[in-house]
Amino acid sequence: MSDSQREIELKFVLTAEAARRIRAQAFAQGRDDELASTYFDTPALDLRAATATLRLRRTGDGWVQTLKAAGASAISRFEDERPAPEGRLDANLFPGKVLRRLGDVDPADLKPLFETRVKRRIQMALRNGAAVEMALDEGDIRLCGANAGDARTPIRELELELKSGSMADLFALAREFAVMDGVRLSLVAKSERGYQLASGEGPSAVKFRPPVLAFDGSAAEGFQSLALAALTQLSHNVEVLNLIARPEAVHQARVALRQLKSFVGAFKPLVADAQAEAIHATLKRLTAVFEDARTLDVFQADAFQPLAGHEPGAASFGAALVTAHAHAYAAVEAAVRSPAFAQDLFDLAAWTLCGPWTLTDAASPDKGQTLKAMAHKLLSHRWKVFRRRGEALDWSDAAARHRLRIQAKKMRYLAEAFAVDASARPFLKRLAALQDELGVLNDIATAPASARLALDGASPETAFAAGAVVGELRAGADKRLKAARRAFEHMAGHKPFWRD
Repeated sequence: MSDSQREIELKFVLTAEAARRIRAQAFAQGRDDELASTYFDTPALDLRAATATLRLRRTGDGWVQTLKAAGASAISRFEDERPAPEGRLDANLFPGKVLRRLGDVDPADLKPLFETRVKRRIQMALRNGAAVEMALDEGDIRLCGANAGDARTPIRELELELKSGSMADLFALAREFAVMDGVRLSLVAKSERGYQLASGEGPSAVKFRPPVLAFDGSAAEGFQSLALAALTQLSHNVEVLNLIARPEAVHQARVALRQLKSFVGAFKPLVADAQAEAIHATLKRLTAVFEDARTLDVFQADAFQPLAGHEPGAASFGAALVTAHAHAYAAVEAAVRSPAFAQDLFDLAAWTLCGPWTLTDAASPDKGQTLKAMAHKLLSHRWKVFRRRGEALDWSDAAARHRLRIQAKKMRYLAEAFAVDASARPFLKRLAALQDELGVLNDIATAPASARLALDGASPETAFAAGAVVGELRAGADKRLKAARRAFEHMAGHKPFWRD
């Protein structure tokens, strides 16, 4: 293949038993291949920063080099593949317009960083006139050169690449696998796992990475890009939590779901359909998975640890917190590994890309809008609601402050998504400062409920220590309340960036 194209691919991570079952049931007529792929980057990892990958692959037919650039997620990516004479990487063989995707990277600075070695079984599948290449990969990722050692990251994946046909046809085939035990949709590319291995830090949490949006394109495509970016963030952090309990991964998984919920709500005139109610229920259900674990993380770090040394009985309360924390994380671990969670994640991706809302009349007012027009409308509406609520707020009302905090989050999600240059930074900085203050006030207001998560069957001494910790935390509420009001006034007194 020598022409540039958009690669559309779904990928599932598999347990060993699921891989064995799928090989026997779906790949009986397949052919086998062995692939060795080396990934290149600069010492400063400039390609990773540009969300691009460059690999050299040896197959049974020879050598090819491939440049990929991220779309909204691992589902849809730009791809350009060229021959690699004599098995050597030569980035200059790519056309100039393709090579520009590497930015200012000098091809001479590219060095091998890590490689993947897999045994691949390939078989074509036909569904409703669509052609899908199915690939079952089993192998590992290892480091190159001076970094090489015994460290390995295993690979056990099913890839479904759409060769012809519709996205709906691809998902129809994918659903046959998604319902199986031990099969989970993954938006984490092999290259990302390689970079994690190369960092030496192990699996780490991932924040939201705003996609490159085509503001002159359709609002529908803009929504899909944003929703897939949030799903990609969720998938990354779920991958981490399947390996190790990391508080930041719990936090970022929860943030991803809230962002997705915010995008669905903001684009409601565009995406409302017969499945909308089920999608909202799914988002609520998945968010609840991380609720107790995140609540206890925050309470331990911000309330208990700074104050624990002052109170008799703190040791017993601390032990109760540790126990409750362990139970909460065990529940997260069980949930993210469950078939129900995997099915929910797949359903969200399927609805985003080919749900009923994508089939509505393209000539409708909302469907026909450009993303630029809708972004301005959404930001202006959110800003109006946010300011109105803040200016009428009874700051002594904790529930009302919490509602303003929710509005601030929604405002921030949209503003970060639609910020195209540095001119948005002052606005985002002011908004983050207000959100932080409102967050602290919410933690103070909900501290009793947070403490109760650890007090089931607790002794009077433990309960007394918990009450003392909560009381000391509340003692700082007046100071934080004044800071929050000042932050809002500072925020409301400046013109938002999209009106400059």
